[in-house]
Amino acid sequence: MKDKLNEPERAIAAHEAALDDEPEHAGSLAALDAMMADESAQFRLDAARAAAPRYERLQRYDKLLAVRELLAKTDDEHDRLQA
Repeated sequence: MKDKLNEPERAIAAHEAALDDEPEHAGSLAALDAMMADESAQFRLDAARAAAPRYERLQRYDKLLAVRELLAKTDDEHDRLQA
C-alpha cells in the first residue's frame, strides 16, 4: 500500500485501520514489517509504533522484540522508555 499511495503516513494509518478490524491481517503486518526493515524509510519508527501493540496482543514476542529493539535506538525518550 505504501508504494501505491506513495504517502507512508496514510499507508500506516490504513494498515492500522485494517488491523483494528482484523488484528491478524497478514498483509498489513507484513507491510509494517517491510517499512521497519527499510533503514532509509522516513516513517520507520511510525511503523514500529503501529506494529508494537498488535504484536503484543497477538503474543508474537519474536516480532515484538524486533520492534522494541528498533524503538530503543531512537532519540525519542518516550520510545526508548517503551522499549
